[in-house]
This record gives sequence, structure tokens and C-alpha cells, in this order.
Amino acid sequence: MKFIKLIVLTILLVSTSALAVNKDNVNGSRNILNLTKEVQSLLKKPKFIIEEDISVIVKLTVNRNNEIVILSINSDEKKELVSNYIKSRLNYKKLNRSVSAKVYTLPIKITTLN
Repeated sequence: MKFIKLIVLTILLVSTSALAVNKDNVNGSRNILNLTKEVQSLLKKPKFIIEEDISVIVKLTVNRNNEIVILSINSDEKKELVSNYIKSRLNYKKLNRSVSAKVYTLPIKITTLN
């Protein structure tokens, strides 16, 4: 049950953080909403448990083949597991929805539920 709550909370935080990035531009908001939905679906069901809250900032772009390309993830040694998980799940994954090719910054926070 704790694990399921962690997944739901992670997805919720990714979606709200991404929407807050560029809410002034309607087309930008649509792009972010599409990207957020895709990221949510790709980050489902992690196979690890964390012991403390972890926050990372993911910088990514979308190439002309409509694939996510991870540019950077700010992390340290403690966050390496999460960083590797995000890279393996997102890098070069084809998006179902069309998103404009620009650099996006997504804050992702994974929290423990005690």
C-alpha cells in the first residue's frame, strides 16, 4: 500500500510541477500538458523503495522523431538510483502526442509515505 501511494504521489507531483513551468503561453501549456501525461505513463511502477524524500530536476528536449532526449538530471550519489530510473524510462522513448522541440525543465519529487 505504501508503495502504491508513493507512485501516485510521484505522478501527481510531476504533473503539477510541469504545468506550473509555462502557464502563460497557451501553446506552451498544451505542450507541457502532453509531455506531462507521457512522462506520467512512462514513470509508472518503479521497482525500488526509497527511505527519504528525493527531488531532482530533469532537463529534456524532444527531437524531430518525437522522442524524449534527457539532457541532464541534477543529482548526487544518493539520488543515483532515481536518476538511473528516470533515464532508463524516459531517454529516447517515443511520445504518442506531438510536442514541440524545445528544452523543458521538469522538477520531479519522490516522497516517502510514513
